[in-house]
This record gives sequence, structure tokens and C-alpha cells, in this order.
Amino acid sequence: MKIAVSGSHLTGKTTLVEELCRALPDHLSMHEPYYHLEEEGHVFPGMPGVEDFELQVDEELHDIILRDIWDFNLEVLEVSGTISERLNQVLAHVKIL
Repeated sequence: MKIAVSGSHLTGKTTLVEELCRALPDHLSMHEPYYHLEEEGHVFPGMPGVEDFELQVDEELHDIILRDIWDFNLEVLEVSGTISERLNQVLAHVKIL
């Protein structure tokens, strides 16, 4: 099973993924394109702009399509609340799959 986490800048996505990895130890985490691009030398401003987000989307699409790391069986789950509440929502959904 693959779980993708998406959301606005500075909303706790990384924290949620870290908590999911602790709760689901058999799962692996992939770094978001932001960090991969930084490792390659791209410098992001304090608050990334539209061009920066487009670059990240391009990098992610490269991973998805060219590196064939995902299948395309996609299900969307919208969660809200604190990190703990979001974690519980995702884990409850994973358990019913």
C-alpha cells in the first residue's frame, strides 16, 4: 500500500508522515521533492513561489512516471485537525482497507 500526503506549505505534512512511519513500521517514507531539489543545489526562498512549486511538481511527476515507483490505484482521503487527529483518521482508514 502506498500513502501520499499532500497539503499547503507548513501545515504538518512531514510531521504526519513521521508519525505514520512510527505507526506503520513496515512502510517506507520517501523525501518530498523539495529536499531532493535542495540536495541538487536548488535554493528555495523562505516562502516558495509558484515557480518553486511547479518545479517540485515536475520532480514528483518524474518520480511517478519515469521511475515507475507508484501504481495508479489512487484513493483520496481528506483529513483535518491536529497531527494526532489526522494520524488517527489515516490509520482508521488504512485498517479498513
